[in-house]
Amino acid sequence: MILNDFMLSMIILIALWAGLAGSWNLLSGYIGQLSLGHVAFMGIGAYSSGILFTTYNVSPLIGMAVGILVSVLVAIIVGFATFRLKGPFFSMATIGIAEVLRNVAHLMKDMTKGSIGLTIPYKPGLVNLVFESKWGYIGICVVYLIIVMAVTYFINNNRFGYHLRSIAEDETAAECLGVNALKMKLKAFAISAALTSMGGTIWVQYVMFVDPESIFSFAYSIEMVILAMLGGAGTVIGPLLGSLLITPLTYILQEALRDYGSGLYLVIYGLILILVVLYLPKGLVGLWKDLRFKLKRGSLDGKPIEKLGNS
Repeated sequence: MILNDFMLSMIILIALWAGLAGSWNLLSGYIGQLSLGHVAFMGIGAYSSGILFTTYNVSPLIGMAVGILVSVLVAIIVGFATFRLKGPFFSMATIGIAEVLRNVAHLMKDMTKGSIGLTIPYKPGLVNLVFESKWGYIGICVVYLIIVMAVTYFINNNRFGYHLRSIAEDETAAECLGVNALKMKLKAFAISAALTSMGGTIWVQYVMFVDPESIFSFAYSIEMVILAMLGGAGTVIGPLLGSLLITPLTYILQEALRDYGSGLYLVIYGLILILVVLYLPKGLVGLWKDLRFKLKRGSLDGKPIEKLGNS
């Protein structure tokens, strides 16, 4: 059972989506400004490598680097314009950016093939990020996840991370204490965009096809949000925990509900997001920390755990 194709595919998707959710987490999880258009950078990474590979036979590794550079540039430009916006207005602006890029991909038919989409040629090899066995994709996705988690861990335990959390708590107070809020947020946005773009390149080399409607799908942005929030936004391990639970559920729901409408599983997604916001605002990591704190207090105070609710 462990070695069958379905389980191997699940391992690939769990690692890849954990990495993508972790990339989103570096921006929204630490700063607290909700991005609902992060799929824009996933699309940039996918099209950068896809176009260079299919049209000019350039290695996707180089295409990945190009996608990262373009994504960082877009993130900085967009950040200057949108970080002045607060609350839902920032989220709406990020959705608009993804929509703009989706329409651009439709219009640039000479490069992107428009709605027909690009088909990635089957040329196995590490340099092309195309493998004959699923184990190759497992390796590259796990490496991607490790990179994202390593960057998150470094930021989480670094002065940069403390600045980001202070901005999320109270931006005005943070600036009064000498934190350059705009600079910190632009750095976080650039790092997040770069890692998301990297994941987009790996994604397109795995599915071997990209078109505007799929790669710029709003559902992908929502998936990043749900995975990170369910596991624990602003934590290192949270996106992985969320992916372990939700990624298999996504494909099971799509298969089970495909006869009732292609978008019905998004209704389930919406319900999960509502429940997480209402009952698990800190995610699974936050729930575990709260339980551990209560257990510790119970053991130190000598009180039964069930009586701690009012203490």
